[in-house]
Amino acid sequence: MKLKHWCYLVLLLVPAIVRLIQKISTDSGGFASRYLPLIVTLVLIIGFVGYMQQWAFLKRWIWRVLFWLVSLVYTAAIIFAGSLLFNSAISVWHQLLLMGIAVIFIPALVSLFKYSQKDANIWNK
Repeated sequence: MKLKHWCYLVLLLVPAIVRLIQKISTDSGGFASRYLPLIVTLVLIIGFVGYMQQWAFLKRWIWRVLFWLVSLVYTAAIIFAGSLLFNSAISVWHQLLLMGIAVIFIPALVSLFKYSQKDANIWNK
């Protein structure tokens, strides 16, 4: 993988780690609130690396299910961020941050989709 791919992986990890540190430091939220963003990010990273390296990990159907689950959660988060935007529940900077994080995840989702395709050469090896 190229340096730009490694930088992208670090960029994916930063919001999840910052969220985890914030939740642990304020001692708020349960397991899902603390660790789910990091777990979802790690799934996206494993799928991204698997796609970039042409490396078959687990089964194709598992990645397809994970893609649809992550896409569903991603879509719900975008709708939630949009509702916050229209209700002015948070500041504009926080809204822009939410939208920026959402944009960062798009290439990883595309890679996860391509990784889980049936006709990908990865699964025929």
